[in-house]
Amino acid sequence: LQRYLDYLSLGLIGFSEDEKFKEILYKEIQKRFDDDYNVLINTLIEECKINGIDLIQEMENYIYLNYQETIDFNSILNKCKIKGLYPQIYIPIFEVIEKNRLTIDSLSGGNPVILADRVSKSKNPFYQGKHFNRKNMRTEDLMVNEEYAQNNEVWVVAFNERVDGNGKPKKMGVKKPMRFNEYQGNMSGARQINLSKIRCPDLSALESWTRGGPELWLVVFDKNKAEFSKQYFHMRRAEIANVWYNVNRWIGYWDYATSGDALYFSWYEEDGGSNTQTITFTFTPIKGGPSIGVSFKIGSADDPAGGQTVNSDYYDAPYNTGLIEWRLY
Repeated sequence: LQRYLDYLSLGLIGFSEDEKFKEILYKEIQKRFDDDYNVLINTLIEECKINGIDLIQEMENYIYLNYQETIDFNSILNKCKIKGLYPQIYIPIFEVIEKNRLTIDSLSGGNPVILADRVSKSKNPFYQGKHFNRKNMRTEDLMVNEEYAQNNEVWVVAFNERVDGNGKPKKMGVKKPMRFNEYQGNMSGARQINLSKIRCPDLSALESWTRGGPELWLVVFDKNKAEFSKQYFHMRRAEIANVWYNVNRWIGYWDYATSGDALYFSWYEEDGGSNTQTITFTFTPIKGGPSIGVSFKIGSADDPAGGQTVNSDYYDAPYNTGLIEWRLY
């Protein structure tokens, strides 16, 4: 998989000086088809074809002429599709442009650094990219980090994490129906659960800057070791990186008699993976009783983000796993 991303990024270097291609790319990036500043390579291929550019053929030609390798990008993309993976181009600086209300012209005048995301996770924030030096008329290697990408144009080739197996965007919201969804006034021993806001104090510990915004899952368990609710969220990096992201979402109806006086909120960041890993935890009811042990599976590449017990008597408390903070109302 890493080789696929490496070859795709290499093939794109030939387009870093192509103004027509960049116009198409920027237009598609600005659509934010999955709410982030990226576009699937497959989409780009079709848009280029409409505009008279054979993207695959020209990428293959560039690699052959400059690196003497014969690459079949159709085969690479088909192999990715079989695995449910869809390569994309992500341009981090577009988020900065939007935040500061700049125009697309802010990108003119320079050539982008093009790099491939690392399939295997690493805490090293620096990535090796390639940049076409106009003065020397040759390609140079350059090490870049998130700070560089927020101030310069960088094209990141990575696998999209927000589309399903058919390449269609996943929708935010409830992924598992709540078992208790009838609210009956202000009856004693029950309440509505609403998630107000969430924040990631160190987002890069959960999601590399090369992959854009995070894909977060919240799984809530009750005393019966059952999933009380399961929720999915995605957002752009600037919306949650050490700032509060307003959610204001109903999580469920909490009947203490049925579900107990304590719930456990467990979080993880979705990256997928071909296998699974198990999250295990225990929590204790506030009014005594045995501890409750729960296990559930997530993808082998997913990042556990910790969890915390929510007690009925301390419902309004601030919650913080170290990786995710949240508030309820």
